[in-house]
Amino acid sequence: MSAAAEFPKSTDWVINEDKALPMLRGVWDLGINTIDTANIYSSGESERIITKFIQQYNILRHEIMILSKCYFLVLEKLNLHATKNPEYRDEAKYINQYGLSRTAIFYAVKASLVRLETSYIDLSVSNSGRSQTHRVVWLTSSPSFRRGDPCQRNHAGSS
Repeated sequence: MSAAAEFPKSTDWVINEDKALPMLRGVWDLGINTIDTANIYSSGESERIITKFIQQYNILRHEIMILSKCYFLVLEKLNLHATKNPEYRDEAKYINQYGLSRTAIFYAVKASLVRLETSYIDLSVSNSGRSQTHRVVWLTSSPSFRRGDPCQRNHAGSS
C-alpha cells in the first residue's frame, strides 16, 4: 500500500490520505511498529502522510521503525511519475538526484528526512535490483559517508 493526499491514482495499491491514516492507526494498535516506504511512492507524498500519522497519534520517534528506499527520481510535480517520464532525468535540476551514486543517495536520504520530519531513518535500502550497485551502497553507508550527517543511526541494505 502507498498513500497519497491528492496524487492521481496510478495503481491499485495507492490509497488516499483519508483512508491511509486510519489504516496505519489500525496496524499500530495491533502492535506493528515498522513502516516501509520509499521516496518514489506517490512522489514523496507517502512519506509526508507517515509524518502526519506519527504526529496525529503522538507516536514517539523511538517507538517506530522507518524503512525507506531510494534509487528512482522524485519529480517536483505530483502529477508526474519519473518512471513514466524518463526525459526529466536529463534536466539540470535533476542531475545527481537519482541512482546510487554517493551524491544521489545522500540527496535522497536528506529529502526523505525532510518529508518524514525526522533526524534519522532506521533502514535505508537501495531499490534498484542491480547487483553491481551493492558495493556502492555499502561504501556510501559507511561511517565516513555518514560523518556529520543527521542519519547516523541509519543502516543500509539493497534489494
